[in-house]
Amino acid sequence: MEHLLLSCLALWGRCSKLMRKCLMLSLVSVYIFLAIEALADGGVAVGLPRELALGLASQMEQIILSLTQLLIPMIG
Repeated sequence: MEHLLLSCLALWGRCSKLMRKCLMLSLVSVYIFLAIEALADGGVAVGLPRELALGLASQMEQIILSLTQLLIPMIG
């Protein structure tokens, strides 16, 4: 019984570490979408049509995702 409990605790430790990483990555994706929305709102504020502003802002997603790829090893 003790061995089973220790195994469960070890598994829980690994899972909680993985869950923290998943939470951090999901928060990053929320900020990406907020950034895209903010960029689009800024484009609309200076006179761009909403569709064009969203298109230009979504192109920034590739740059933001590239930066995210750089951050993932730092989280680990």
